[in-house]
Amino acid sequence: MSKKSGRLLPTTALGFVKAFATEGKEHLPLAFINDVLVNDVKKFRKKVKKLKVGNPYNIIEVNKLSEEGILKYLMNTELDLYCITDDGQSFCAELQNRREEYYEERIFHNTILKYQANYARIYDTKSDDDSQSKYASLMPTVSLNILGYDHFDTSEAIHFFRLYDVMNQKYPLKANRYIEIFFEFKKDDERLSTNLKHWQHFFQTGEALPEAPNYIKELSTMMEIANLTQEERRVYEASLNAKYKRMNREMYVEKRGEKKKAIEMAKAALENKLPTDLISKLTGLPTNVISSLETN
Repeated sequence: MSKKSGRLLPTTALGFVKAFATEGKEHLPLAFINDVLVNDVKKFRKKVKKLKVGNPYNIIEVNKLSEEGILKYLMNTELDLYCITDDGQSFCAELQNRREEYYEERIFHNTILKYQANYARIYDTKSDDDSQSKYASLMPTVSLNILGYDHFDTSEAIHFFRLYDVMNQKYPLKANRYIEIFFEFKKDDERLSTNLKHWQHFFQTGEALPEAPNYIKELSTMMEIANLTQEERRVYEASLNAKYKRMNREMYVEKRGEKKKAIEMAKAALENKLPTDLISKLTGLPTNVISSLETN
């Protein structure tokens, strides 16, 4: 939830999928994708006109989980969205909240799997030629990685990676076939387009600035707790209950550990013949507890 009461953050699982995978709201991820592509200096990608969410948001399925299950779902550090454009091209969007080992290896692996998934799948419905090469249906795949931390040691907040001929300094082999995009929404970068700066603000706060585009304002309204459905509110409240229970367990374990350490310190102090009142001040233990240690 946002620091300001009553708002989900789009960096949580519930906020992310509600914002970008809600059926009937495909114009929202579409707007985000196109705002990102505007920053591509090579202009390899045309503006996406239409897309379909491959893994639509289903709060009913999440609602069936236990409180602990809901908490694990909502505390995910990696959240993904799969979209297919009207011409069959794939967009894989993933949100990564913190740095993790083998992150780059995983995202490259996942993008390649998405690219391979189209093998032998014919998108050209106008063709009646069944002998068409199975490779013909391999369509360009773009991986859009939304990062809640600074992954690159550079001043740029957005990065585009594609196949590149180092020797000739060209983009051969249909370079659009495979593109990795990284968007660091916490990094200050004056070169970003105005809309991407608004997206940065939205990802950090769940809110839209007054001058933000209407689609970001629409997303901001969707993030308000007051606008959650009954099922979403149940999931949200269950996640809070599970989170507080876990925090209480962690505090209990921590306090037990602190007490055990204090007792060990007191025993060592007693062996060195320190006075009971001084040991009490040093360890925070009551004098009667220290006295009981002395008799044992």
